[in-house]
Amino acid sequence: MGAHYERSGAHRSTPASSERGGRARRIAAIDEPDLNAPTDRAGSEHAAAATTATTTPTGSGATGATGATGGSGATAVAPRPLSVTPSSLFRAIVVIGVVALVAVIGARAAEPVMWFVEAAVVAGLAGPLVHRLARHMPTWVAVLALTGAAIAVVAALGAAAFGELHGEAERFRDNVPSAVRQLQEDQPFGGLMADLKVSQQIDRLADDLSERFDIGKDLPGVATALGGRVSTGFIIWILSVMLVFAGPGMVRATVRVLPERTASRVGPALDAAYRDSLRYLGLTTVRAGAVGVGGFVAASVLGIDMPVLLGTLAAIAAVTPYVGVLFAALPLALMAALNGPAESVAIVVVAVAAQTVDSVVVQPRIHSRSFTFGLFPTLVVTIVGFGLYGVTGLFLGLVAGTLVLALLQRLDEDGPGAGGPWTSGTGADAGAVLRAGSDEEPAPAGS
Repeated sequence: MGAHYERSGAHRSTPASSERGGRARRIAAIDEPDLNAPTDRAGSEHAAAATTATTTPTGSGATGATGATGGSGATAVAPRPLSVTPSSLFRAIVVIGVVALVAVIGARAAEPVMWFVEAAVVAGLAGPLVHRLARHMPTWVAVLALTGAAIAVVAALGAAAFGELHGEAERFRDNVPSAVRQLQEDQPFGGLMADLKVSQQIDRLADDLSERFDIGKDLPGVATALGGRVSTGFIIWILSVMLVFAGPGMVRATVRVLPERTASRVGPALDAAYRDSLRYLGLTTVRAGAVGVGGFVAASVLGIDMPVLLGTLAAIAAVTPYVGVLFAALPLALMAALNGPAESVAIVVVAVAAQTVDSVVVQPRIHSRSFTFGLFPTLVVTIVGFGLYGVTGLFLGLVAGTLVLALLQRLDEDGPGAGGPWTSGTGADAGAVLRAGSDEEPAPAGS
């Protein structure tokens, strides 16, 4: 009986043996894979968290799976604080120094970079004309003829506009101050104008305007400014002539740096975008010239002052699609209001009719022969360019905006090209891309 009791007692479980058996079963369950266990990452993490929460005793104050503290008051592990080491401090100083160096170099090189950008735009616009003229005369003669024509047009417009401004400044100085003094003697606003010293301010403004548009009063300053402009223009002209002949090769070499698959797509798309932007800019320039001539004729017939300046402003405003004609007519209508409201209203009515015809007939034809360049992109690129670099930036922004948008449209609709001169060392000659600005395709190499 005692022996039987002892043998039976051997199978009896004590608290210590139960705990050891439970741990063994849990370890076996962890080691043995469960076919029903969750297979995704979230389920595995959940199971691991549950196991940790089960196996970690919290009675002694150890931190549980959720970060809660036990009964003895132990806290969760705090995040590691940010430490500044000598190596990290050195790296930060190097990064700041590199950024500052790039900013200084960019600020110092801004003017030469703008010279190159202006020369690239001039070469891109003048290249097709040079190659067309070169069919009938030597190339150097074509370059000089185109340069002389451009200088003559710019000089004529500048001289005429400056003469008009000089005449208006003289008229302002002769008439406006005396009129203001007469108003200052009248009642009931004469006393207020005298207190505000309006007459003295108008006299000072008239003198400043007269001196600003009088070349003879500051010949040394005019000579210095003119010399600087001439030297800058000569540098841009040299770069433009160089890019007319070497630019296509530079563009092609840049495209070849890209991976072959990318180059086979970007190269033909860039070629087609260049032709599209040239057609758009050419047709838009023709329309702007027509609007400018119309503004000049209207101002001359109606006897409005400064017809050349008004015509030039009208031509610049007319490059904007769908609203350009209305923008061009606004300065003319404001100047016509000095002669009476009838002329101003007539100009607005004619401008609305002309804008309707332009929006319905002219602009869709320009888009069909080139590409679609809407109102919003035109306003964005011209406003940003004018804000950065004035009138020059306005034209640079328009040219760059048309080329970029035409390239994006071509990349969106065209598939990978056939490669050709864009992906290999052989292909069209250096002027093929610029000659492609016409309706003719560049001839393959060796033809």
